[in-house]
Amino acid sequence: MAHINQREVREQRRRRKKAFLGIFLLIPLFLAVYFFLSISARTLNADTVEQIVLTQSGENETQTLTEREEIVLCMTAIQNATEIKSAARPISEYREVLLTCSDDYNSANFALYFSESANDVLLKTGESLVYKNLKPEDAMALMVHPVFRFLYPTAPQPLSITLGEETKTVGASYVWHYFLADDTEQTSEHSETKPTIKADGVLPVFNVPNDPDETALMVTVGGDVKTGTIADLKDFLGKKGGKADICLSATWSNPEADGYYGTAEYRFTLDYTPTEA
Repeated sequence: MAHINQREVREQRRRRKKAFLGIFLLIPLFLAVYFFLSISARTLNADTVEQIVLTQSGENETQTLTEREEIVLCMTAIQNATEIKSAARPISEYREVLLTCSDDYNSANFALYFSESANDVLLKTGESLVYKNLKPEDAMALMVHPVFRFLYPTAPQPLSITLGEETKTVGASYVWHYFLADDTEQTSEHSETKPTIKADGVLPVFNVPNDPDETALMVTVGGDVKTGTIADLKDFLGKKGGKADICLSATWSNPEADGYYGTAEYRFTLDYTPTEA
């Protein structure tokens, strides 16, 4: 009987050791689960976010913000936004900027919708259909910061030249003035090299960007300089063909309506073969 009791005691001890060992082995799992749940529940805010990736809607290029001042700027605006019933205008009339905010463990997607006014800048979180309105002071802080300078026409766009089914572009040499949301005037200047464009059997068609208030055309063939309008291009090029130096100048002079003003010159050499008669 004593032998049986000792055997039972040993069996009970073995079972207790096994149970204790099982519990001990489960502790790391419990800690891992707790850590995962804690991290998942962590709120992204100005203190925790480590980078923000900005993407303009419809554009492939992105900006990655890692400076603390830039991150705080964006996250403060996001956190201070207040829910609204509906947007003031169709959402397609805003300029959309996508933000992906992340730390080492979590990320969250936001969309900012900019108008020309700091009083009407919207926020949308993830796939939510709910829109929020940024506080005007937060919206203004974003709109005047260099990170968001792409919201403005900071320079005239390249001249597009259609050659039959082909399209070429020519950059502008310009002096350009534009205004930020707080009416601060900014100036940019650029000088572009003059490319050569071949036009075989087709008359170039100019598609002038940014709707200038005035344009003027100057065509130089040899030592002969002719000035006029875009409509004069065919006559200026003549029937023989060859190389011609082209300068198309454009002027923008209505800053109150456009938010910018300035002058630009699109210069290139046209290697022209006339169309057959």
